[in-house]
Amino acid sequence: VSISTNAALPTAVLGAGLLVGGTVLDGSGASRPVINVNLDAIDTVTGQSLFLSHDRSDLNGLYSLAIPPGTYRFEYKPEKCPLSAVHLLPQESGAFPVAADLTLPTVTLAPGALVRGVVTDTRGTPVFDVNTSWLIENPPNSGTYTPVLTVDDHTNASGAYSVVIPPGTFNIEYAPPLGMRLAGFKNYGVGIAKDTILSNVRLRDAFLVTGRTATVGGTPLSGIDLDFFIAGTTNKIYTPHDVTDAAGDFTVAVEPGTYDVRFEPPSTTTLAAKRLLGRQVSADLPLQTVTIIQGYVVTGRLTDATGLPVWNADLDFFDAHTHVKAETLHDNTDALGNYSVIVPPALYDVHFVPPNPNALLPDGSLPPPLETVRLPGVSITANMTGLNAVLRSAVVVSGRVKDSLSQVVPGVDLNFYDSLSGTFQMLSRDTTAADGTFGISVPPGNYDVVFTPPPTATGLAQARIGGVAAVASLDLGDVFLGPSLLPLVGSIAPGRAPSTGGVAVTISGSNFQPGAAATLGGLNLLDIQVLGPTQISAVAPSCPVGAGGAVVDLAVANIGAPAFLLPQSFTYDPAATLITLTLTRTSPNIILSWPSTGQAFYTIYRSTSPGLFGQAQVLAIAGSTAISFTDVGADADGVNYFYRVE
Repeated sequence: VSISTNAALPTAVLGAGLLVGGTVLDGSGASRPVINVNLDAIDTVTGQSLFLSHDRSDLNGLYSLAIPPGTYRFEYKPEKCPLSAVHLLPQESGAFPVAADLTLPTVTLAPGALVRGVVTDTRGTPVFDVNTSWLIENPPNSGTYTPVLTVDDHTNASGAYSVVIPPGTFNIEYAPPLGMRLAGFKNYGVGIAKDTILSNVRLRDAFLVTGRTATVGGTPLSGIDLDFFIAGTTNKIYTPHDVTDAAGDFTVAVEPGTYDVRFEPPSTTTLAAKRLLGRQVSADLPLQTVTIIQGYVVTGRLTDATGLPVWNADLDFFDAHTHVKAETLHDNTDALGNYSVIVPPALYDVHFVPPNPNALLPDGSLPPPLETVRLPGVSITANMTGLNAVLRSAVVVSGRVKDSLSQVVPGVDLNFYDSLSGTFQMLSRDTTAADGTFGISVPPGNYDVVFTPPPTATGLAQARIGGVAAVASLDLGDVFLGPSLLPLVGSIAPGRAPSTGGVAVTISGSNFQPGAAATLGGLNLLDIQVLGPTQISAVAPSCPVGAGGAVVDLAVANIGAPAFLLPQSFTYDPAATLITLTLTRTSPNIILSWPSTGQAFYTIYRSTSPGLFGQAQVLAIAGSTAISFTDVGADADGVNYFYRVE
């Protein structure tokens, strides 16, 4: 109501109310009435607090509120007094239906501890209106934290705050006001047994990550929760104000860094979660509109070979073409082996990952070692039931990986291949830990085991142990990675191919090591086999060069060593027959079709730019008889795609 001169306000009509009364007592031992307790009535349907008058207890601890009919929770908020010997805890009632005048049960407020502190920025400037939230560990030593009710828990102009809380162990959250370029802070495991003055909290400078969430049709989505993870890890940082508002907008203050950002829809919807990878925050970052797509409910059950349920197994859905893992929430099996997960439409390779045999199940027991199962080519374009799997018993192969100086090597990837057939065995938790150790569950069998160092471990070559008889759990002891060598490339023959690729080539040179990679014009060669230190055989990939052809570079790289470049060493000629591509939209899919041209294979490219088709845009490779390809889910994610087939 704006008043700048004499004004006549509209008539106010006060609705008939009902009287709700009661008594508030001191529970510190004397059972005395408590004066000036502030009362709030919370509508259990809307969650809104009513506007009340005469809402404080009197000298006798009595109160009387006039409120409309409804169902309410009542909050009792005593005054804080730093000079008092006894501090009383606020209290919240259960739900009470109010259909007539009502006398509530007497409320006895328990004693608590007064906790005080100060919040500043890194320059020591007080921060006003920081909200403090107090989550108590309940039951003790459980690792489970629940919020407690606190009164007037924001900082004042001096940055000071005070709350009365019960004794216990707390996680304390400090949330600066929305839109302030200061990061929130979370203090873990703070024990409170008596009145306490906590150390000053200094909030770090931050940048604002902004944007909005919407459906494919542009409808804004409220209640989407944003989580920020240190890129490439499961380490989530604390970010207050990270839920979208009624307009779908969000503004989150985040410290500088590189993050994977997860968007989690409310559990009441079947919208699919989404994750944006590797977003660098070095200034304010506008994410614009983030599209959240409709997902489908996939259910099933996991058992072991005896039919017993597998509890706490994890499900991973990898795009069958891009190998990108879909963001799926609540994707673990329950005590009966059942799961229910929301998945966006796509073609997936589904991995059923057993529980870690070294980690306790929720009931405190250790699970037996079980194999990891992969179901390839699962098309999800509607709700799906009965996606079940049986996980066979496994044995544990363990050991430790070191370099030639006997230093442990973390992050080494282990792959197991059947010694007779060469078939790859699906694995989980197959990298070495920080101390170089590994313990991997595999079905009993004979394996060749390949140890590949991480890209960050420069100078280390791949290692291979053949004929590992894993008929029972065994320890391989120390496995050593030798030095990597710089490859030297002399030639590639033949030196040309059509842009459709498919030509077998031989690369000659020296210092070639197992696991070597090679590219032509930045595109990966296919079917690479290191025949020895002087020779590599492979198949030339397709290359979208256009009508003029192109001369491209050959690059060969051993694991852990820089690539050797043989410039302008291979020629791509225009394809003899151009491919006429037809696109058909059959939501949620896009179907590509083309006439047969008789070539060795067809490479399907998908790009978000009409002029960018390279290795990162290779979607799939189809066989020589293929005349169509279905891009599952591509017509449902709100992205404009451009396609090319070579």
